[in-house]
Amino acid sequence: MASVKKFIIHYSHFFTGQAVATLFGFISFPIFTRVLTQEQYGIMSFVATTIALVVAITKGGLSGGIIRFYTEYSETQDQRALFASTIFFRGLIAAGVSVVVYLLVLQFAPHYIGLKDSYIPYLMIMSVCVFLQPMNLIVQNVLRISGKTILYNIVVVIQRGSPAILSILMLLYVVGQFSGYFIGVVLGEVIVALILFTWFFSTYKINLNSVSRKLALDLIGFGFPLLLSEVSYLLLAYVDRYLILAFQGEGALGVYSVGHNMAFYLSAVMMLPLTSSIVPLYITTYKNEGREKTEAFLSKVMHYMLVLLIPAWFGYHAVARDLFIAVASEKYQYAATFSTVILLGSFCYGMNSIFSAGLFLQKKTKQMSAILFIGFVVNISMNLLLLPKYGVMGAAISSLVGYIIVVALMAILSTRYITIKISGTHILYYCILSCGMLLVLTQIETGSHWLNLIVKVICGIVFIVSGVLYKEKEVFDRLITIGRQGLSRFNKGASC
Repeated sequence: MASVKKFIIHYSHFFTGQAVATLFGFISFPIFTRVLTQEQYGIMSFVATTIALVVAITKGGLSGGIIRFYTEYSETQDQRALFASTIFFRGLIAAGVSVVVYLLVLQFAPHYIGLKDSYIPYLMIMSVCVFLQPMNLIVQNVLRISGKTILYNIVVVIQRGSPAILSILMLLYVVGQFSGYFIGVVLGEVIVALILFTWFFSTYKINLNSVSRKLALDLIGFGFPLLLSEVSYLLLAYVDRYLILAFQGEGALGVYSVGHNMAFYLSAVMMLPLTSSIVPLYITTYKNEGREKTEAFLSKVMHYMLVLLIPAWFGYHAVARDLFIAVASEKYQYAATFSTVILLGSFCYGMNSIFSAGLFLQKKTKQMSAILFIGFVVNISMNLLLLPKYGVMGAAISSLVGYIIVVALMAILSTRYITIKISGTHILYYCILSCGMLLVLTQIETGSHWLNLIVKVICGIVFIVSGVLYKEKEVFDRLITIGRQGLSRFNKGASC
């Protein structure tokens, strides 16, 4: 199936870029967990969460609109100029207004959640990102939908790497204070903006006279429900940060953020490439080949994603304690107890890009927004019940339940338009295989957390790959074919 092959190529591109980009975060992770106090780490996470919410509102659903309408305005140079000019000026106005509103709200809002006055300047420094990030995301989505996956991934690596490097330099050497971290993040975003808009302005003709009122209204009409969806998702994902800060304080927020971030690194490497690659491909498949081919494509992708995700979660559970002690230090070892719950929720929600395909293709964005809002309400309600008694573990469980409800509702409603087949025996096989791996890995104890980690990862990969090759005949045959082709080329080269 051509779509599956294309998906594998695109997924591998996005995976490589995301893996390299995440590596920067993973390298900086042990530095920040050791240099910063738990309170400072919690505030760092709180500021990042707040900026993510503000940026989502600033975009106004424009990202989804770009993905949905680009193909309709990409055939001629004039159409491309109209599309690029419209999204640029609309984004520029939204970003400017948002910065003004953001700075005004900062004058009073933080006090209602118990944020200390000494932390407010950090939020003010990040106002630069409130303007730049939405504009950068506009261009990144154009790169993504236009198929510039290599350049897109280069930008992703720089976007993740430059703030990580600069924030460390500013924190430790240039500024020497906590504010240096935020200054470094801002400088990194400026570098990304320069790269993106150099490409954007050299590729598209931007003219105020080319702005289309009709396209702007179409983008708003399509994007506003997506705005509600994105804000609802971010609230679903991050409302626990605000509640932990209010109920437990900055220190507990720091521990929770470490557990969340570690799970995010793994989830981002595996799930963001899926979201980035799958949506444009199933839109194209549905448009050109119809429902049946789209269902077959999505079912096949689902099959292989489960092969990847089920063992990954069990493997993470097996190495979590060694991982947190080795990388984040012993003061964060408790995070291993709830980080696996967070990762399970992240994996569940990451599959939503497949489960919600029917609703997305039929432009049922209002229903999608309503479902996400339901998940948010469930999450916040459970947090209010569980946080006071169970602390950060209660927050992790609340998030997981919220994600499961969202994905289940999305899947049920999407079935009316797109049916995705999932084999129960397939899931059972990989659960049993992964449990076997878990039992083996729990027996490994070398006396060193780093050595435990290395040995467990290697043994786990060997165990799972053996089980996959036994079960997945198509994968096994494909590897044999590739091996024979490679050997043939080698023999030809040697004979020459």
